[in-house]
Amino acid sequence: MDEQGQGRGSFPPGPPDTYLARIGETPLLTAGEEVELARRIEAGVYARHLLGEDPGRPDADDLEAVAADGLRARDHLIRANLRLVVSIAKRHHHRGASLPDLIQDGNLGLIEAVDRFDHSRGFRFSTCAAWWIRKAIQKGRETSGLIRIPGHVRDEMHRLARAEERLTGETGHVPSAQRLAEELGRPVDRVLAWRLLARDCVALDARPAGGPPFSGPSSGSEAVEHAVWACPEAALEQAALAGALRSATAALAPRQALIVRLRFGLDGATEHTRQETAATVGVPSAWMSRLERESLARMRHHAGGATLAAWAGRA
Repeated sequence: MDEQGQGRGSFPPGPPDTYLARIGETPLLTAGEEVELARRIEAGVYARHLLGEDPGRPDADDLEAVAADGLRARDHLIRANLRLVVSIAKRHHHRGASLPDLIQDGNLGLIEAVDRFDHSRGFRFSTCAAWWIRKAIQKGRETSGLIRIPGHVRDEMHRLARAEERLTGETGHVPSAQRLAEELGRPVDRVLAWRLLARDCVALDARPAGGPPFSGPSSGSEAVEHAVWACPEAALEQAALAGALRSATAALAPRQALIVRLRFGLDGATEHTRQETAATVGVPSAWMSRLERESLARMRHHAGGATLAAWAGRA
């Protein structure tokens, strides 16, 4: 089957069919159309470069129009190849990963391919894109919750989860890292690292475009799956944001990463107050303001921080 084929037959009825119908609304491109879009993208990139050097130049309005047209062309090239991502993601589905997760990782590769495509070399875009999509899917499996965790670490994480559930039931609130460390007879830093691993699959609140947070599925994975199937455009943005978040938090120490995820609700739960975060992490509440500032400052200096800042600024 051609790599850009939809391959609808293997999908169960329901949301996946809706997703395939949505991405099928954009026709596949001819070689000539790919070249035309690539040229418009290049022109837009160059226009933005000129505007960045001299925003007040006399032809600024014309350049802004060219830049906007380049972004439209980029979006068109991405949307026209979403079926290619699905086709490649399905080939990795039997290896244990969920299809929505694979598609989100593959979408990151597609975006990378669009930004790197050199039409002057004479190759079809799918030839370039397929390589980047496969690479992104493989990288996602290595750096996400699908990463291979040693058996003894997994056992400790199971013990931690059972202890956390039991203590929460007994006291009515989530136990601090210090309390769990005492319960398990393990160092606090080790407990923090296990908690971070357990929360590694970041499930941003899935919400339909322009609407309230999705309230159907209760689990984070189901919410993410709904977002992928329901709105391809939102899934692309979410994939890029999740990638930036994963990259930025990777620069943090375990305690810093846990603080950021708890304070801003990045583990799929509600946002925690500084006092609640301090209790969970096991530090005095008075420390939280400083620890939070240090963590965010470290993220801002990381490559992924720029993407997160840009996304947050649009809210």
